[in-house]
Amino acid sequence: MTNFDNRNEIDEVFRKYFIDKIEIDDTLSLPDDYSLTKSSSYFGIIPVLPLNEEDLAFRPESYANDYPYNLITPSQGLFPRKKIFEVVYPKITQIFSKFEDDSSDSSTNDELLNKRKRYLTKRRRRENSDNIRKKIKRGFLNNALIKNINIILKNKGGIILFKKFQQKFVADITKKTNKILINLTLEEIFEKKELYHEDDYKFYFHNLKLVKSKEVQENKELKKILNKKYFELFEDYLNSKEFKIDEINRLKNNKMDDVYIKRYIYLAKNFINFVRE
Repeated sequence: MTNFDNRNEIDEVFRKYFIDKIEIDDTLSLPDDYSLTKSSSYFGIIPVLPLNEEDLAFRPESYANDYPYNLITPSQGLFPRKKIFEVVYPKITQIFSKFEDDSSDSSTNDELLNKRKRYLTKRRRRENSDNIRKKIKRGFLNNALIKNINIILKNKGGIILFKKFQQKFVADITKKTNKILINLTLEEIFEKKELYHEDDYKFYFHNLKLVKSKEVQENKELKKILNKKYFELFEDYLNSKEFKIDEINRLKNNKMDDVYIKRYIYLAKNFINFVRE
């Protein structure tokens, strides 16, 4: 690894590769209507693995030169053995934090929320059931699942992280597609190319190479998560702090009223059944 001659070079490395945790958390919690573009700050935070569809073998040496200061070498792979700084992140023993208190949805009247009603005024588009389901799917996959997996990687010293699922993926709530999706393991979802739009292949191949890397495959904690099926992970999510506290607080911070939040909870609780119908 390159020796650094002065403090300025070390500060530059710290600025580029060990970003302040608050900045990362803010970036990972994207607004509902935010879609990633080449100009978004998310691209600047997590390096993108170079694409090579004909060679999906994970070979860090093929792109080690893409990173300044030789932070990645062929012998180190994605996770450098020698760290300049020790960055401590919250330890996650499970992908979601269990939360037993049901106060967040105890007042939900399932019969009332499930009933189709005629409104004197047209319901706002954001209150449409399909739009709420899109937000539920996005919140589960990106704001909770991918975010927590990346925290596990960072705890292991990883500097290459999973990209979020793109808009076309999370916005697809058709039963035909999701009936297949909910019965796949997370690893199969990362592998199955036909699930993704061609515009998103850049992200698909990035995640595929990472999920097939030695560092991920030999991580017992991650392998346990990758081997769980979508519907199992989603059920864990519904009973977690990430949903009952974090997601509900996010809705409140976005000025959603109690009626909307109760409907959101109801549709989330019945999302898997809706897909299976």
